[in-house]
Amino acid sequence: MAAKLARMTPAQYAHKQLYQRQYRSADSLFDDGVFTLSLGSTLLAVYILSAQSPPMQLLSRGFWLLGWLALGIGLLMLAYFAASKILANPRPYADTVPLVAAQHRTGNPAAMPLVQPPAPQWGPEVYRAIEWRRFAAVCETLFTQTGFATRLALRGADIGCDIALYSRKGGTLLALVRSHQSLDQPIPLNALRHLHQKMAVYPGTYGVYATTATLQPDALQFAQEHGIHVLEGASLLKLIAARSPDQQQALLDVAYQGEYWRPTCPRCDVKMRRRVPVQGGALFWGCSNYPNCRLRLPMQTS
Repeated sequence: MAAKLARMTPAQYAHKQLYQRQYRSADSLFDDGVFTLSLGSTLLAVYILSAQSPPMQLLSRGFWLLGWLALGIGLLMLAYFAASKILANPRPYADTVPLVAAQHRTGNPAAMPLVQPPAPQWGPEVYRAIEWRRFAAVCETLFTQTGFATRLALRGADIGCDIALYSRKGGTLLALVRSHQSLDQPIPLNALRHLHQKMAVYPGTYGVYATTATLQPDALQFAQEHGIHVLEGASLLKLIAARSPDQQQALLDVAYQGEYWRPTCPRCDVKMRRRVPVQGGALFWGCSNYPNCRLRLPMQTS
């Protein structure tokens, strides 16, 4: 058991704890409802028995009132328990389904995740083949190869990840790196401002913005004015090309590790699953922890 908990990420452990608390609370409500119903039934039984004795008739009225009150409260508790179970498990979309069923529902015979095979060497095609979490792992490995100790913090698929760079000897925080996979849109100014605000929390650090895309002109100007080093898609490839062949292959192995094409949930740090809307429509990625996590991401389809 201890070994299993040790393998959990903090996000997975927090999700497990929340799940257990929710169901402990629900089970307690069910037990209390059954107990209250039993109490009400007992009081009514006492009323029936005591009503036959004239000296106990006045007291039996109290048993009658309390018995029906307990029955009513018990029924309300069980009804609330049942309603909470139903509301906690809605079905706005179907679970992972066979591809044939997905094609039938969407009306699109090509509606399947866009999976590109691993490339033999580094190039722009690698950016499009891997998910955002794999790109962050590549950036972290690249800075590890250059001599830094690193620490990764997830932020989100639309924002990227923060990688803290430390000196190997003293453990001093030196820089903050924002890795951001953006395949279609240039990076806006607000993204650079957000990184600069993060740098201000740690005086003396410098910033690096690593992305698969390019920066908008005002974002690039902001980076130059505030000392943020920018690694756009092409310049990042040049930096990788400057590594030794073994290091380049190691980076490629990190990029294509596991299900490199299946996105990771930014909240739970677990792989997402292909989902089909119940009422039809385009496929999308949904968190494996649904219904406790309802985050979804669009799916590129071929």
